[in-house]
Amino acid sequence: MKKILFIGKAPPIQGGVSINSLLAAISLVGLGYEVHFLSNRLGVEEEYKQVGGRSFEEIPNLIFVDILTENNLFHIPYSALYAERLTGRALSLLENNNYSLVVGWYLLPYGFAATIASVSMNIPFVLLHAGSDLNRLAENKDIASTIKYCLKQAKAVITPSSDLSVNRLVDLGAPRSSIVTYTKGIPVDLQVGDGASGSLFDILKDVLEESSSHGIFGLDWNSINSEGMKRSETLLTAICYGKLSKSRKPSYLFKLIYDIVKLNNKFRVIFVLSGDQKQIKQLQGLVKQAEISRNVIFTPPVAPHILVGLLKSCDIGLCIEEDFDVALHLSRVPRELMYYGVIPLVSKSFLSQPFYKDVLLPRKNCIVIDENFTPNVISDLIESSEKLEELKHGVDISSRYIEGSVGTINPISIIIARYAEG
Repeated sequence: MKKILFIGKAPPIQGGVSINSLLAAISLVGLGYEVHFLSNRLGVEEEYKQVGGRSFEEIPNLIFVDILTENNLFHIPYSALYAERLTGRALSLLENNNYSLVVGWYLLPYGFAATIASVSMNIPFVLLHAGSDLNRLAENKDIASTIKYCLKQAKAVITPSSDLSVNRLVDLGAPRSSIVTYTKGIPVDLQVGDGASGSLFDILKDVLEESSSHGIFGLDWNSINSEGMKRSETLLTAICYGKLSKSRKPSYLFKLIYDIVKLNNKFRVIFVLSGDQKQIKQLQGLVKQAEISRNVIFTPPVAPHILVGLLKSCDIGLCIEEDFDVALHLSRVPRELMYYGVIPLVSKSFLSQPFYKDVLLPRKNCIVIDENFTPNVISDLIESSEKLEELKHGVDISSRYIEGSVGTINPISIIIARYAEG
């Protein structure tokens, strides 16, 4: 059995790169490879760390290698030395294993570690990127030449089939001949089956208990959600998960929820948020001040199997991203929501994004926040089970068509396997 060394993010790190990297590794295992997954995942900052344990540790032939979390690395000026530590562990692994290929997903520090270790040991390697590393990080003058070196050394740089991403890679120094594109999307199945078992409130109770006992964000999550957890009757339930950011502002989310609740109180939203603690606490404060705590529940980021358990009990998913500051960003959330039977409530900007502009159909399989949107749109769904089920039916049909056209085989793992075979 051939071995692949995969260097990147993985749960409990929250985010799209983390889950996409993990799903590609799982797919490679399914193709017959032994995958050693090297990561700094255990050192992730608290505000980006998922609650709920590790649901992927028991997969045969997927072996996680975590760099040490010891804190005796103090030096001035301080840094976590992730690039150096990942590179050092990668060199050690390469010395003691016969790998066919090294994969680095997200250029810094993972792609850098893959580059230095692979070049040193004369092992072929491929790189993958996201949006923020290709744009925000690469704009830094002290980093640009590092990224250029990594891109030029790679056997292949794997990227979505998009002129925007290909041209950006060429501008950053990647030889056009080494750029390999994939046209099909990545399957969104989170590979956790039916997810966490139990009712919505059983799942939430476990999450809040663990979050409180660990003092995440220094908050008592049971206390924050005492009002929302009392209201266990059936309500139209929405979920909003991901990072709070400039494109997903607390004030905007609050106004949206407040306007709906004031029009129709039979509405609940579950916020599963990561990011700036000040922004999260600001949103919690706005909810409390407006006296709508009975309609809102907050949790930290949760593990994929818990997220799936929550999605199964939700009707609507909030996808609010306006003026996103990273080019090439393409959220997996609307597709993920639809796959698990949840109606996406999306910003108007999604209708102009690649892929989504062809599959999101307002009032057929999604709700769009545009100039015609009012809280009455949600209130109508609360009061009419027929309208709600009709929209959910549209979501189900669309998702089956989309995922059927995408297929169940991860296109990224197919490309990686091709290079692993020489």
